[in-house]
Amino acid sequence: MVRVRIAAVVLLLLAPTLLLMLLGALWLPGLPAQIPAQWNAEDIRSLVPTVPYFLLVLALALGAAIFGLVSLGPGGVETRRAVCLVSGSLAAFASAAWIASASVSRHGITEGAGGWALLMVLYGLIPLAVVPLPPRPDPYARGEAAV
Repeated sequence: MVRVRIAAVVLLLLAPTLLLMLLGALWLPGLPAQIPAQWNAEDIRSLVPTVPYFLLVLALALGAAIFGLVSLGPGGVETRRAVCLVSGSLAAFASAAWIASASVSRHGITEGAGGWALLMVLYGLIPLAVVPLPPRPDPYARGEAAV
């Protein structure tokens, strides 16, 4: 069961990066040279270069995923839950930021266009819930008696 949960966590940590890569491959050719970085209900406040922004966000999402994957090794048993929470949230948020910006560029400003990106931070709760708990020490293994 532990191996299945570890495999699920691997997939969950890589999912935001894979989604970003898929949408980047589909959307990048049709996007303008600059996409919105900040906007409100009326207008776009700032623009960023499309490809460098995509590459930066991709590197951030992939780096966060790799950081989480490293914690799944034998040395990271005690901290893997916290690391997977942060890694999953960061990878999802980075991916959502670019997807929201590209969506505004493709479809214009709509109500809530990008507000859902903030909810992606909660994505990290999914790997946190799936990652196996560290084994509990057995007090009898060291000769200690229960009190």
